[in-house]
Amino acid sequence: MSPPVRVALLGFTPFEREHIEPALRAPRRRKPLYQPRDDNLQGCNLAVVDADHEAAIVQVLHHQRLASTVMVGRARHPGAGAQLPRPIHLPDLLQALDELVGRSPAMSGEVQRVQDMLASLLARPAENAVRTAAATPGTPVIAGPAASQRPRRGTALLVDGRVDNLQYLAHELAPLGLEVLRVAGGSEALERLQQEVFEFVFLVTGDSGIDAVDGMDGFHTCRLLQRMPPAQPVAPPPTLVLMLDGDTGVNRLRAERAGADAWLAPPWSSEALLKIVDERDRWVRQNGKRAG
Repeated sequence: MSPPVRVALLGFTPFEREHIEPALRAPRRRKPLYQPRDDNLQGCNLAVVDADHEAAIVQVLHHQRLASTVMVGRARHPGAGAQLPRPIHLPDLLQALDELVGRSPAMSGEVQRVQDMLASLLARPAENAVRTAAATPGTPVIAGPAASQRPRRGTALLVDGRVDNLQYLAHELAPLGLEVLRVAGGSEALERLQQEVFEFVFLVTGDSGIDAVDGMDGFHTCRLLQRMPPAQPVAPPPTLVLMLDGDTGVNRLRAERAGADAWLAPPWSSEALLKIVDERDRWVRQNGKRAG
């Protein structure tokens, strides 16, 4: 008999674990046997993860285990081995695990794309990471005029699903000396920050922005990025900026709770962006290295 498949359960409440664990441990006449483990990916073959639990998602991305994970919940995570809704339906969960066990290495086009991108980034020298990232399909650098003549002030990652927002921000940031890279959704932004160093991350909120791409809105993505370990521990953390779609008290409160370093309400003026860039320069001079 084959040994049981070890399955990490991440992010679930004690009540949910009491519901899931007996189903995984139950004897089965066919297919693999499963052995649920504590909230630790090390030594486990697969994972079942609360898709809306921020710390659990950070752990999965940090260990590059997205392709061997069954996500359960509302938030979408492109590249996951499987995605299931709530409430948890145990037969569907077992079926998803069975399919992961029996699947060939090329799990799907989306999973293979994510795996290829991560492998490519890991193989590149650190000093070339930002330059070569521009050649990755779907994430072009938006260049500004006379880039070589501007003072170099770092690299900014723009995160939004709308091209017009991205073009506007790129046009405003380029004269400030920032090299600009854009991604459409929160999941891709998390992958980038795992491998590359950025001085700024600008996240656009609103129904037509990030959440229109993969279900992770700007506030959710900001919280995940704020908790994520740095790609290079000696580098200062990126300045996380939420570009709000409306100037309301609720939006400002959500931005503060998401851990944003700054937030801007429309219209997003060049003067306000310059102030954020200047404040970053002062912060780096005073603090230098990431705290802790």
